[in-house]
Amino acid sequence: MSDGGCQGVASLSDMVALIVPRHQQQPKGYSCNMQQSVVLRHDVRAGEFHFDWMIDQPEILDEHRLRCWRCDIRPDYQECTSFLCMELPSHRSVYLTFEGQISGNRGSIVQLASGAVLRSELGQDEVKILIDWGDRRIQYCGQRDGHQPDHWRFNMQEMTEED
Repeated sequence: MSDGGCQGVASLSDMVALIVPRHQQQPKGYSCNMQQSVVLRHDVRAGEFHFDWMIDQPEILDEHRLRCWRCDIRPDYQECTSFLCMELPSHRSVYLTFEGQISGNRGSIVQLASGAVLRSELGQDEVKILIDWGDRRIQYCGQRDGHQPDHWRFNMQEMTEED
């Protein structure tokens, strides 16, 4: 009986490793239902860039399901305790893995960090998120600015495995 040409492939994950480029494979223990977060460096023009912080909302059955903020500093930066950012319209889920030139002459993006969202409360005016970035866990508490509705302030605190 033929094995379909997959001699030496022990499992489905081994098969995925054969066909999916290594940089696109998910971390060990990852579930396709797991909520994700990414930090992208968005280069808009020569010498001009910002960071896009995206939170997946897999319960939203729409392509534009990423909650997104534009930040001047990296939201996963461990020396930071708070930061300001501007909320952007929802982005397409393709940005969880996409890197390269963006159509319409809007610059290019590179993924700097990817993490698993362990807990999230994504309200309209308040957000609470716990993200495991792999090397550390960070709890974020964000509030919308009452005077400038697209502006937010996030406070962050590094957490231990027990938190």
